[in-house]
Amino acid sequence: MVWLKMLGASRLVLGIIFILVLPCIVWSSSFSVSPNYIVDTINLSEKTHLTKTITITNLANSTITVDISSSSPKVEVTVTQVEIQPGESAPVTIIISSTEEEVINSKITVSRGSESIEIPVIISVVEPREEKKKVQISIFPSGITASLIQGTARDEIIQIQNVGNEEVDLTATVSGGITLPDGTICPAYIKEFSSGVLKPGEKRTMILGLVGKGVNPGTYTNKILLQYAPGEIIQIPIQLTILSSPTQVENKTMTIVTYPSNLFRVGDVLYISTVDEKGNLVQSTITVEHRDYQGNKIKEFRYTVPFELEPGTYIITARAEGYTQAKKTISIEELNSELVIIPENPTTDDVITIIYQTPEGKLIDNAVIKVGNSTYENSRITVTLDKGEYTIEASAPGYKKRTQTITVRQKIKAIIPKPTIKSGEQEVIEFSANVSYEIKRVEDGEEVTVYYGKGNKYIFGETKPGLYNIYANNEHVGSITVEQAGIDLGVIYEYWWVIAGIVVLVVIYQFSGKYPTPKKKKEEYLIKDVRQVRGALSQEKVEEGEHG
Repeated sequence: MVWLKMLGASRLVLGIIFILVLPCIVWSSSFSVSPNYIVDTINLSEKTHLTKTITITNLANSTITVDISSSSPKVEVTVTQVEIQPGESAPVTIIISSTEEEVINSKITVSRGSESIEIPVIISVVEPREEKKKVQISIFPSGITASLIQGTARDEIIQIQNVGNEEVDLTATVSGGITLPDGTICPAYIKEFSSGVLKPGEKRTMILGLVGKGVNPGTYTNKILLQYAPGEIIQIPIQLTILSSPTQVENKTMTIVTYPSNLFRVGDVLYISTVDEKGNLVQSTITVEHRDYQGNKIKEFRYTVPFELEPGTYIITARAEGYTQAKKTISIEELNSELVIIPENPTTDDVITIIYQTPEGKLIDNAVIKVGNSTYENSRITVTLDKGEYTIEASAPGYKKRTQTITVRQKIKAIIPKPTIKSGEQEVIEFSANVSYEIKRVEDGEEVTVYYGKGNKYIFGETKPGLYNIYANNEHVGSITVEQAGIDLGVIYEYWWVIAGIVVLVVIYQFSGKYPTPKKKKEEYLIKDVRQVRGALSQEKVEEGEHG
């Protein structure tokens, strides 16, 4: 294991020496690649892979296509070919992975025909170690490496944040360092910093002053000692290189190039580089100042890696030896938004839904909706409101603020005891307040007004069958159905056979001129006739006896 570490360390040193020498090799190319190298560490106790990004810039006057390849299967490029427009840049993601302790010494090759640029990739993969003490303070950048021309000065920004769960008490000093021949200490000092308590999650800025006046050319080292608890000190290394004043020549011009180049939106990842008049890449120091829409400074930092754009304005400044200072300002366009309120004319009985969304209907993240004096941290809420006028305001970082005023009306209610009545019946309709009411009958799909008035009570007595809609203050509050009064059809259906028999009898009567004789009556008539016949025969016998 020891020999592996020694081998890894030696290979890492050789790789770093190669990287430092590499920028000295200059050639004319139709494209450039940034950064010039990739050096990092994978701690297997935390992860097994790294994700890096290289930016390829087209320096030619026409569209070019470049190929990207890796010399190691452990260094993977996500795209192997990319087409770039003139003056544009394209990011390419590199994934480096390993599951064992080793030093990955590889390279990424970007080529176009006979042209090629190689980006060394040196990754130290270390095995899990004993759990370290939980980090309490986060510092960015973790160290300062800068260069100055004799007689010049500039500031460096260091961001400090309490990432623990307890308050810390910060103090900062510059270590003694090296004394210069003129008696001055290494030309770096704390220009601005507020000592004191830093709450969990709170950030603080340290401004470090770098001075090249009266300092001989050379490289000087020093460090800042940041103490946040008794016995707990973080060292921030400083390496400052003083360059000789150049001969008086006219400074060349350089330009700041960004990707994307325009139409910046919240969430875009911004890549920054600088090029000369011919489009060749210029190694420069780039600082970025972030301000809100009102022009207030939010933060300032040195650009080292691509970052995600937030709402506001970015002022980018680039400096390089032998070049005039370059500046570029980026304003982040606020995205469009919509405020939807359902229903549009709510009443005191309605559940009101308020939605803050994109024009495509997507809910907006990190939204704040204010309804009167109440605030809700959500993009979709439901509320019930008392009668009155309310101002509704919705906003979210990066999106246009929306404001709308609504009037909540008192809900009018109608008490209708019987929704269905017979023709000729009366029904008392009571309203919850004095209103202007209107009664409309539905005829062939159309409404026809049959009565209107004012008050809190109305006696409904319409006789014409049909559906009647009731309106109060132009709002539909109920309906009454009037049915035709008459024989109950249910009774007719149940005793249809009786009714049918009566109908048959009536028909027979109409055709015969008299009612049919029941059987019993017929029998009585027959008996009477027999008796009459018998009586007649007896009378004839008596008369024969008398004449005989």
